[in-house]
Amino acid sequence: MQSNAQSRDAISVDFDASSQTYTVTTDGRSASFGPAESQTPRYDGEQAWSRSDSTGSEHLTLVTNPYFGSQYANKYVGMGYWQRNALTAGVQQTYFDTFTYGFNTAAANVPRTGAAHWLTDVFGLLSIPGVELKVVQGSGDFQVDFADGTFQTLAYLNEGNVVTDGGASGALRFDGGGSLNSTGGFAGLFSYVSPSARLNGAIGGSFYGPSGDEIGGTFNGSGNGATLTGAFTGQKFDVGATSDGIPNISLTNLLTPQRLSGPSITFFYRQSSTPGFENLVRGQSEGQVSIEPDGVKSLNFNNGSYTLVPSDIDTVGPANFSTYRSTFNGEPLTVSLYKTGSANGELALTYASFVDWRSSEPTTLPSGDAATNYYHQYLVYGFETPTGIIAARTGSATYSGVVYGAGAAPDGRAFNVSGSSFFDVRFDADTYSGWMQLLGNESNGTVTDFGRWTFSGAANNSMVSAPLIGPGAFDPGSAIYPRFYGPTGQEIGATFWLKTTPALDPSGVQIVGATLAK
Repeated sequence: MQSNAQSRDAISVDFDASSQTYTVTTDGRSASFGPAESQTPRYDGEQAWSRSDSTGSEHLTLVTNPYFGSQYANKYVGMGYWQRNALTAGVQQTYFDTFTYGFNTAAANVPRTGAAHWLTDVFGLLSIPGVELKVVQGSGDFQVDFADGTFQTLAYLNEGNVVTDGGASGALRFDGGGSLNSTGGFAGLFSYVSPSARLNGAIGGSFYGPSGDEIGGTFNGSGNGATLTGAFTGQKFDVGATSDGIPNISLTNLLTPQRLSGPSITFFYRQSSTPGFENLVRGQSEGQVSIEPDGVKSLNFNNGSYTLVPSDIDTVGPANFSTYRSTFNGEPLTVSLYKTGSANGELALTYASFVDWRSSEPTTLPSGDAATNYYHQYLVYGFETPTGIIAARTGSATYSGVVYGAGAAPDGRAFNVSGSSFFDVRFDADTYSGWMQLLGNESNGTVTDFGRWTFSGAANNSMVSAPLIGPGAFDPGSAIYPRFYGPTGQEIGATFWLKTTPALDPSGVQIVGATLAK
């Protein structure tokens, strides 16, 4: 029989220079290791001690050079693991403690602006009932947005059996994210997915060195009877110098160029000699936004692309948008990017935004009549939350936001749509619900109240699409497609489509758009 238990008790590490002895203490247990227990080092930067007696065996390992990338020796932080095996009445009890130690960065010296990146070295022990104990190791990335006070980490790890040969390697994904604290540390959630187990739990640690030059932390989690306990250290590097698993963490503190994909929804309709609009249809796809440290550079939609040109900026466009006016295939093009951060006085977003694309083109119908095709496209983009992190969240959260869209009706009315949104996410129940309140403005100044559209759906690891239920007799195909953004799901972005009349009634207004909430 095998059982597992975990805790996050503090560990103290003391060194007596005169006797060259380390003493580790935690939760009523203490052990000292000196020269007599010293073992031959296996790697540069690793020290190990071991001893046995009639009650069992005890081992201490301290690591200053990362296992992965050992040429980059840590200056301010070390990783340690302390194991005690006790055999009583034929039953073995194993205590395995992981920790980091060293010269912590004073809280006042932890940066509060900008962003930075560390390459990490991860080590842990995975225990699964009925399965041989496994060592988990690998390298990864740790990224901090100091201005927003958040972090995100990603590593791809290998598993190795402790006794026999064998294990697993490849895309064994370790994700983590959370917030910085006022004492110069950080804490949050992590998830780990491999063929052996799917676990989630807590992650936390500190900055080390004069100004956060290095980091160190621990993690422990569980799932389906399995437990994972481990630690990591990291050294600050420029993005791309050693790894770029996390190129950027936020839209307001960009470090390096990156292409972001996101959900896009398109609304197409046609105007010909026949009064009104024809062929009102919508479609869904994926679009791309290319970003650089100074902002968005280009867009790629389903039916075209656009490279942002400073001379195209409309200086009198809506205050919370960066609006560009150009041409596409020789015809007028308007591209509006919802501003992020403090530049947006309506909703200051850090991790998600959207693009509104509006273009038109002349065409000739089979009858020979001249017509104009209109395209409205909305693309939500940003840094999506890893699904495992959402699975690790507990409790509930509410999000408030804005809605923007475009609408049209067969009778020739066209609308700029705006409004507000609200999301209520119950992480413990894996559900979400909410509403959008919508208004339509025509070019002649007429305002139409489209009312409140409610939704509810499942949020197991991520939100799935949900029907939009509106006032009156609406089309049951109306739906919203939300996603979480940010290291731990701080924001929500969604595209949506709705029709104000039943499916077989062509007279209703159709609306597509995007909503963002935090």
